[in-house]
Amino acid sequence: MKRLLLFISTLILLVGCNSTNVADNVNVVEDSSLVENTENNQATSDENIGSSDEKETFIYASEHGDIEVPSDPKRIVVLDSSASGSLMLFDGSIVGHEAWTAGNDLFAEYLKDSTEVSVDNLEQILALNPDLIVTSPYNENFEELSLIAPTVSFSYGRLNYLDTIIEYGKLVNREEEARAWVTAYQNEAKNVGNAIKEKYGEQVSISVIEAYGDEMYLYGDNWGRGTQIVYQEMNLVMTDAVKEVALTDGYYSISSEVIGDYAADLMIFAYFKGSNMAFKETETWKNLEAVQNNQVLEVPAESFYMTGPITLNYQLEQIKGFFLD
Repeated sequence: MKRLLLFISTLILLVGCNSTNVADNVNVVEDSSLVENTENNQATSDENIGSSDEKETFIYASEHGDIEVPSDPKRIVVLDSSASGSLMLFDGSIVGHEAWTAGNDLFAEYLKDSTEVSVDNLEQILALNPDLIVTSPYNENFEELSLIAPTVSFSYGRLNYLDTIIEYGKLVNREEEARAWVTAYQNEAKNVGNAIKEKYGEQVSISVIEAYGDEMYLYGDNWGRGTQIVYQEMNLVMTDAVKEVALTDGYYSISSEVIGDYAADLMIFAYFKGSNMAFKETETWKNLEAVQNNQVLEVPAESFYMTGPITLNYQLEQIKGFFLD
C-alpha cells in the first residue's frame, strides 16, 4: 500500500508540473471579435469534439472488466512476450518491451524504435508515456500500471491460440486484419500438412523436443514450438508414447538417454543458446531413424517457442522448407 501511495503521489506531481507548464504558456484572448466568433461556432465545435472523442477510444471487454482503450494506440508498452507478435503485426506502435520479447530475433525489425524495460520498473515505463500497456495477469504492479495508462492482461490458455490472436487484434482495433491472418494461416498449414502426408504417408508421425540448458523437454499439441501447427492444423500423428506423458500437461521433462522412446518419423528439435548439445554425439541420437534419414528439423528455440502470428509464420516456413523442399 505504501508503495502504491508513493507512486500515486509521484504521478500526481508529474501531472501537476505538466499542467503548470501548460498554464504558463496560455495566451489570454481579449479580442472581442475572436470571442464572438468562438461563441457563434461553439455548437459546431462541441459536435466535432464529441465525434472525435468517440473515435479516439472504445470500450474493450478485458479480463478485469470493461476498460476504455485508444482506438489507434500510438505508444504501446508490452510486458508479456506472448502478446508481442500480435501487437507488432497488427499495430506496430510498440515503444517498450520486456526481455523475452527482446530475445526473439524475429522481432528485431519491429523493435528498432522500442526500449527494453523491466516489468517491475514503474518509473522506466512511465517515462515512455504509453497510451496502452499489455501485461501478464500475474504482474504484481497491475494497479500501479493502470494509473499510468489503460492496462490489459491476457491469461495464457484462456482462449485457444488462434482466438487469442484475434483477441489481441480486437484490443488494438484490428480485428478484421487478425481474422484474415488466421484464415490465411490455417489454409496454408492445411496445404503444407497435406503435402507432408503425401510425401511421407498418411500416418506419418512427428515429435517435438527442446533443449534448455542441461534439460530436455518433450511437447504435446498446445505448447508452442510448432506443436499447434503439426498437430492441430496439419493433423500429423503424435505417437502413443508422447500422448502418454506430454499431452495432458503440455510438456514433459526427459533425459537424452530415453529420447529414442519418444522419437517419430519426423522430428522438430529446438534448442536455446548455450544448451548442452553433447547428446548429439551419442549413439542413441545417431541411431534414431529420423536422424539417419535427415528428417530432424533443428531450430533456434528463441524464435520458435511463441504462438503469435510472426513466430507462427516463421515456424510454418521452416517446417515447409525442411520437410518438403
